[in-house]
Amino acid sequence: MTTPELEFEDVPDMQGFDDIYIDGKPIGEEKDLEANVSNPEPSKRSCAIPHPISVFFQLAFKVLAIFSYLFMAWISDSFTLVFISVILCMAADFWTVKNVTGRLLVGMRYWNEINDDGTSKWCYESLEGQRKLSKTEAAIFWLSLLGFPLVWALLGLIAIFELSPLYLVIIIIAFVLSCPNIYGYLRCAKEAKFQLSKLAEGASGYVEGKAKDYAQKAATEAVKDYAKKSVSSLGSFSFGKN
Repeated sequence: MTTPELEFEDVPDMQGFDDIYIDGKPIGEEKDLEANVSNPEPSKRSCAIPHPISVFFQLAFKVLAIFSYLFMAWISDSFTLVFISVILCMAADFWTVKNVTGRLLVGMRYWNEINDDGTSKWCYESLEGQRKLSKTEAAIFWLSLLGFPLVWALLGLIAIFELSPLYLVIIIIAFVLSCPNIYGYLRCAKEAKFQLSKLAEGASGYVEGKAKDYAQKAATEAVKDYAKKSVSSLGSFSFGKN
């Protein structure tokens, strides 16, 4: 019986099929069959400011308030207009920092709760150590939170020297509106440090307890082994004597 001869057809050139794709790649493209793993592109560098809109509003209302105080009088001679502009900007800044930017930029918040008996309770919370935060955003937050009240204090000294009691009233109100957020977030930071220290003490206590249990168990096993060996040795000695 004769074996039929096998005929092979010429494989067509793949260069003409570059416009046909299989698995997202052209047919004519060479593949690495040994690795069969695509080399991932180098990861892009993480942005230093993940929340640019929050950072903008963290600064915007503060800057607008100071701008209104310094330059609104040049536009209009109305003291009422300056007063309303500054107070509205500072009120918006207070709400934004308390409810939005503090949570996003530093992972902190504080709020007030009313108990069933009618008493009021302030709660302070921090996510420090639980969520990765941007150091740049945190620095912007704390510098703006603590720096702008100092600017208002400086403007207050200038108003005193210029004998402007009406504008001094605006500065005092703006400074007072800045203080609650300073106090609240400093309490949040203090609470975060307390929680971290408490967690560290709990972890060390847990490790210490486990170490004591292990040592006690090892000592008990050693005593049992020694007792068994002593009994077996005494039994063999008495048997040999008999």
